[in-house]
Amino acid sequence: MEKISDFFKELKERLSNPFIYSFLISWLIFNWKIPIALIFYKSEDLLKDNYKSFISLIADQIHLQKSFVYPILAALLYTFAFPFFRNTIIAFNSWTKAWGSSWSMRLSKSGKISIEKYIELRNTYAKRTQLLERTLENESKFLQENEELKNRILQLTQEKNEYQANNQKWIDYSSYSILNGEWNFQTVDSSQKVRHEKIFLIKDGTVSEIFNSSRDKKVIGRIENFHYNFLSQEMIFYINSKYLKSIDYESHFYTLRSQSGSNTFQFLQGEEDKSTFVNFTKVD
Repeated sequence: MEKISDFFKELKERLSNPFIYSFLISWLIFNWKIPIALIFYKSEDLLKDNYKSFISLIADQIHLQKSFVYPILAALLYTFAFPFFRNTIIAFNSWTKAWGSSWSMRLSKSGKISIEKYIELRNTYAKRTQLLERTLENESKFLQENEELKNRILQLTQEKNEYQANNQKWIDYSSYSILNGEWNFQTVDSSQKVRHEKIFLIKDGTVSEIFNSSRDKKVIGRIENFHYNFLSQEMIFYINSKYLKSIDYESHFYTLRSQSGSNTFQFLQGEEDKSTFVNFTKVD
């Protein structure tokens, strides 16, 4: 199959050669009786023309000049001379077209609009067209840059809002108002023995003790030097209280950490010194 395919491929390449192709056409023209007889004649038609077979017809029609010399000369003429003839015709057509255009332009000078004016207007139109194209191109760039700036402004606005929200969180958590509420306060020594246990009510920095039996309140001090670390969830503050000192409660500086989740304040645990630990448990 490959050999057959290669054969037809080679045959196609040879037949596409201009000389061979023109030779075959010329041969068929000069020897037209042979293909006509091979295609349309029957045996009785051959006998009418005094031929016994197709071979006798071909032998009678084959001649040196008609079958070889004339087709070869025609093929050479078509292959080598015809391109010059064709280009001559093309050149002549181009010349007549240019001559006609020039003649028409000369005649148009006497018209309502001279050719010089026409050329001037055409050049002006071309320049304005180029200017319009540049303007549209610049407008497209400006619109794109404007859209990019809008997106950038939107992004910066979102970042600003996030920064403001985070800053507000720091401000809120830096206020001792996050401790507002009722707390069960305990101090525990290193042996886990509860030394003191009281109920404190903290409101906007003011610390009051609540007595269980009567629910009476007594202001005992105020929170000072409050600081809260939003990331580590640690807080440190000082309760300025003469009352606590009066009950032999020497230290009132607390370092606490939330034990009830991220930045929630239900149970605070820490220390006031190396030997005393404190627990603040939210009651309400």
